[in-house]
Amino acid sequence: MFDKLGKAVGQLETGWLAPHERPILVRWPGHVLSTIGNSRHIPHVAQGPVPPTRAPQLRTELHPVVREGRFWNDEWVHDTAVWGWAYAQRPDHLAIRLADHCVAGRAASTLVLTTHRLAVVIETSLLGEPTPEPGDEPETGRGILGKALTLAKSFRSDEGGDDKASRSEAPVVATLWETPVNAIRGFRPLDKGRSVSVVEYLVIDFVDGSVLEFAAPHVSQDTQHIDKCFQRLSSPDPTAPPIQPR
Repeated sequence: MFDKLGKAVGQLETGWLAPHERPILVRWPGHVLSTIGNSRHIPHVAQGPVPPTRAPQLRTELHPVVREGRFWNDEWVHDTAVWGWAYAQRPDHLAIRLADHCVAGRAASTLVLTTHRLAVVIETSLLGEPTPEPGDEPETGRGILGKALTLAKSFRSDEGGDDKASRSEAPVVATLWETPVNAIRGFRPLDKGRSVSVVEYLVIDFVDGSVLEFAAPHVSQDTQHIDKCFQRLSSPDPTAPPIQPR
């Protein structure tokens, strides 16, 4: 966990964070479910435009009971493949747009709360249309035309050398979606589940009335940490150590 967090923070510090912006919370979404109006989406499917990505699929599958909606209340939280649930009245509300981009980033999406914004990010190298498999490319033939096309492809590849070098200097992380922190009404802990052992969730309440709930095994520490970080922003102490993410 700490190695993964350290790597993520290092990537954010490579050109993504603005001056004086500090990460507060970093999480890695799994399957997201949603309720929009009176309709449930299990799993959530993007409701608005999202950029194409080459991100890998999530490794875990939803339990059939959850996938088929065969539960009464919040028993779904006991399926460890479920990361969170977004609730909104409209598909353009913030919690749903956040969920849209978690889905777009699949196993490569990262949720980041900073002193400036809440964002879903992905490694820059994973942005764009999926690369076709070798067998998916059209046949160019073995004649003179086929050889000419092959040479042209090779020439374009060689010409791209400088471009590749410039791409390597680009930010490691790209933003799929973001909203400023003033679009968030607050953060709160929530115990969910229908067993002796409750499942801890962190709730993000947005100003448009939409809500995102996601699994947070140490939710009390998370909410205390978030509160302290924003208190420090409102009452700066130059002697205090830098904000550390968790």
